[in-house]
Amino acid sequence: MERNEIHILNQEHIEISGIRTVEGFDEGGIYVTLENESLMVYGEGLHVDTLEIDDGKLEASGRIVSLTFEKKKVKKKLRERLKR
Repeated sequence: MERNEIHILNQEHIEISGIRTVEGFDEGGIYVTLENESLMVYGEGLHVDTLEIDDGKLEASGRIVSLTFEKKKVKKKLRERLKR
């Protein structure tokens, strides 16, 4: 399992390591995929300062309001195949 780290400084700067992909971002949120879950960073005036996909690192600034994690769901067809 890959290690993920999140560092937040004064709700104004965030550093995330262990990201796999960035699904999207705008001033209101940043949506990234980690190894076994997704992470949504909600905020105001968010700006991606550094993005290094090969190294799995992202840094952003702005007003960070909240973080939400969501476990990846196994697709129904895959679950059916695993039962066989």
